[in-house]
Amino acid sequence: MPLKILATSDIHLGRRSTWLPEKTPEASVKYVWNRMIDLALEEKADVLAITGDIVDQYNSYFEASGPLQEGFSRLKDAAVDVFVVSGNHDFDVLAQLLSHNPFPNVHLLGKGGQWERHTLHRKGMKVDFLGWSFPSRFVHIDPMNELRQIDKTNPTIGLLHGDVDVAGSIYAPISLHALQSAPAEAWIIGHIHKHEVYSRQPLIFYPGSPQALSPKETGEHGVVMLNIEDYGEINWEFIPISPVRYESIRVDVSRAIDQESFMGIVNAAISKPPPNFLTTVVHLLMDVELSGHSTVSHRIDAWMQEIINFESSRDGCSIRVRKVINRVRPFIDLENLARDPSPAGKLAETILAIEKGQSTEFLDNLTRDWLDKAAQTRTSSTYNVLSAAIPEATEEHAIQFILDECRQLLAHLLETREAKS
Repeated sequence: MPLKILATSDIHLGRRSTWLPEKTPEASVKYVWNRMIDLALEEKADVLAITGDIVDQYNSYFEASGPLQEGFSRLKDAAVDVFVVSGNHDFDVLAQLLSHNPFPNVHLLGKGGQWERHTLHRKGMKVDFLGWSFPSRFVHIDPMNELRQIDKTNPTIGLLHGDVDVAGSIYAPISLHALQSAPAEAWIIGHIHKHEVYSRQPLIFYPGSPQALSPKETGEHGVVMLNIEDYGEINWEFIPISPVRYESIRVDVSRAIDQESFMGIVNAAISKPPPNFLTTVVHLLMDVELSGHSTVSHRIDAWMQEIINFESSRDGCSIRVRKVINRVRPFIDLENLARDPSPAGKLAETILAIEKGQSTEFLDNLTRDWLDKAAQTRTSSTYNVLSAAIPEATEEHAIQFILDECRQLLAHLLETREAKS
């Protein structure tokens, strides 16, 4: 009978999934934590392995304490061992939580940035759990450099938190080559919220966070179940459990000739379930990017207002459109129009330059002016309170803004020209 390990990371107890109403129970990470405990018991897991950032920050201490104690207590009653390491978010608070509320089945490995090994005896097997924890919020060294030669007689599972193959990271840059060369059958890594597998022999992977926390975290989120056979072979599967899912979709509305056909195209795209959509999802939030070339592009800004905050449901899942971005281009012969010395021609020339990755004097001046204005806004005393929330303006942001404005302005100019003719 295999040893079963339920692996997860970056739970961030104390946080909520964004863009959901405040009182939505599934928005709280506490919801997915309880679901994960239920799953461990249902699947008769022997071990729960968590690779850091269990708690979001020190200020989440009290909010995390209750759910953690309840979950660890249920696991203890079911004889499930828990192996954890701390990450950059909970480097100090996790150790405090566990020291104030100790459980004999919960083992914090590698406290203070010192590698530590614990041997688990279960089902007639011996399995070593090898772990390293963040000693501070920022770690500039590769913890694998500190791993000394160890005597390996048992199957070994490594637990780490950090950035795999990201040189110069301040969150423990981990060498993939070092992981592949180390004496372990599997490495469970925390820090990246997306599930990703780097290697299968040895198995090296990020479980990802069990719950999607923001629109940047699209796709499936869940946990990984490992099955270790008595001869060391590891089988595994990803199990989606997140009650929240964010998706970004692109909809080509080139065929739209009026509002009715436009809404039909968009509604058909919104109603199509995303890849691997499962009934575990209770809330689906979608960002919609409208694309294509259209003869009615100048009307789309008005039409798309009906899509914003679109709400529906399917199989018990609430579906809502969070944001709509209009990237639809006017159906125009830009090459021919760019030869025209009129303002419309100048706009067409600028659009073509951006699309081809070229520059013009006019575009360069616009870009510099946009960046200057953005910098002034960020440093203005008027916006001091918001400055931390305003991202740094880049040339890429400037170019995209100019492109969008040129397209919209050109559509309106040509519409006005047609109305006068």
